[in-house]
This record gives sequence, structure tokens and C-alpha cells, in this order.
Amino acid sequence: MELIYYVVRQRGGWGVEYDGICRAGRPTREAALAIARERAALDAKLGHACRIRVQADGGMWEEERSFSASAAVSEPDPRFA
Repeated sequence: MELIYYVVRQRGGWGVEYDGICRAGRPTREAALAIARERAALDAKLGHACRIRVQADGGMWEEERSFSASAAVSEPDPRFA
């Protein structure tokens, strides 16, 4: 099973949604993205395949990066490098 972390807009800022619950409210998209990256990296070390999706300005989703469960390393999307 792949875990997906969504960086989403919230009233007054940004949050990280996973398991159907929005957590980690932060004032900026970048701060919420940092939380999602930390969480996905930890889960990858535990053997879970992870992916981060970021809500774009127009409401579309952008793939930020994926985390390989087998190697426990992240593979950045070049658009976010």
C-alpha cells in the first residue's frame, strides 16, 4: 500500500492530509511541505512506499516527490528541484 500525503489549503494557511485527516496546520505552503517531506521520509524508512501531492494555485495536484520503500530514499520531481 502506498501512503499519500496531500499538502492542501486550509482556512488561514496550509495543512498536510493523510489517512483522511488534515493535520499539521502551517501558515505557508512551504512549511506544510516540509512537514510532509519529513513524515514521508520516516515512513519510507519503515518500509512504506510514499508519495507527496501538492495542491497548486488553480486547485490541480502536482506530484512533489516519491519515496522508495525499498531504498528509503526520495526521488524528487525535477519541477520542484
